[in-house]
Amino acid sequence: MKKLLLAAVLLAAAISAQAQEATPRKGYVGVAFGVAQPIVNSTGLSGGAQLNLVNFGYLIGEHVGIAGTWFGTAFPVKNYGGYFVGTGGMMFGPLFSKSVAAGRIDLDVKPLIGFGSVSQQYRGQTSSSSTSLAAGLSVAARFNLGGRFSLSAGSDYYSVHPEYPGSRSSLSLVFGFNYRFN
Repeated sequence: MKKLLLAAVLLAAAISAQAQEATPRKGYVGVAFGVAQPIVNSTGLSGGAQLNLVNFGYLIGEHVGIAGTWFGTAFPVKNYGGYFVGTGGMMFGPLFSKSVAAGRIDLDVKPLIGFGSVSQQYRGQTSSSSTSLAAGLSVAARFNLGGRFSLSAGSDYYSVHPEYPGSRSSLSLVFGFNYRFN
């Protein structure tokens, strides 16, 4: 009898959890980390790393919302030990999202614009820094783990245009962890 009662309680909990998940979550905030490759590598930059310290999105309509990111990249310069070029920025823009696989996966596209900074460091000392307009495009898939959490995988393209000649653009492959909210 105890086993039957326990099975009934577990079944009711599972049905309740499924019913709660039927209402889609409207927003998320998360972090992502990955590898980045500079585009138009005329300055001798090697592949580096990217960190999206804050990555968020909130749906206003069924498939359209707002998005933002606070990101940073770091690239070592070939043949110059201790010399790095870093980019970072804060950008905002629209979010276009579509749920697939019965709501378990969300596909997101985010064109972004904002401000970015490029700095050059040698052995921990900043030698130059410049802030300017930045633009980006992020494409990601978020894999919903249930209630409040999801994992994400995607690709980001960011471009920062400092005051000195040339731009600093990168293409990255990032993986992240998100907290979902209503």
